Amino acid sequence: MLDIAAELAATDPFWRRMTVRFAGPVPEVVLSNSSTPDGIADVVSGNVTLATINPSAALTIAYRGHPPFGTPQPVRTIAVMPSADGLVFAMHPRTGVKSLEDLAIARGPLTIALRGEPAHSLQFMIDDVLAATGQSRASLKARGISLEGRGGIPYATSQKFRDLVAGELDGIFDEGADEWMADVLDAGMNVFGIGEAAVTRLEALGYRRRVHAGGMLTLDFSGWAIFVHAEAPDDLIEKICAALVAREATVTCRNTPDAPYDVPLHPAAERFWRSRGAL
Repeated sequence: MLDIAAELAATDPFWRRMTVRFAGPVPEVVLSNSSTPDGIADVVSGNVTLATINPSAALTIAYRGHPPFGTPQPVRTIAVMPSADGLVFAMHPRTGVKSLEDLAIARGPLTIALRGEPAHSLQFMIDDVLAATGQSRASLKARGISLEGRGGIPYATSQKFRDLVAGELDGIFDEGADEWMADVLDAGMNVFGIGEAAVTRLEALGYRRRVHAGGMLTLDFSGWAIFVHAEAPDDLIEKICAALVAREATVTCRNTPDAPYDVPLHPAAERFWRSRGAL
């Protein structure tokens, strides 16, 4: 179920929020898939028992209590579904923008496409990236630079990718690096990451750095974290971990580059995985 939910969520915005309920003589168990901060709020409130979220860093931001969460959230990791990924920033060459530093002094009119879903984790992450480079959506707007939500991942077959290459769109900031970065480079666009100083500031919030091919530094967008409330009962966590063993080929708790986590494992999950030698 988690595999299917993750795949659907990665390919179609319609499936960004999925819920499966198990009811019986014991208290109801609710499993949910979400790529938005609302998915974390559902677990914290008790409305959802177990959820997944991408990137894993979004859960770290919540655990540490940085915006948009406000206060540290009582969440714990169970495992992570691997997915190697990172942010990509692409601008049409005619804009002359080759870095976020260039963007900070650029003048519009320019239109940059972001993910179409206003609640997607990518939205607050872009805000954090801008802040780390001394910018904001408001400061960009004041210089005639518009950030617009358009569709999903900018595959080479997507309309917004074609619009960028044709010069009808000035830029695209999105994740899914393995899905479109090679194509946008081949198309001759200016593709860049984030400077060292800004990445260091973002790491202090809970983000992880990622280095793409060619040494381009950016933020990591890897891992579908599987998580629960910090006070979830041990016996339930043990049962969930036992169920995940059946999916060991697609789930890990080893904290690898493609399945990172900085939110501690639930104690029962840690005991379970250690007993199997999985850590």
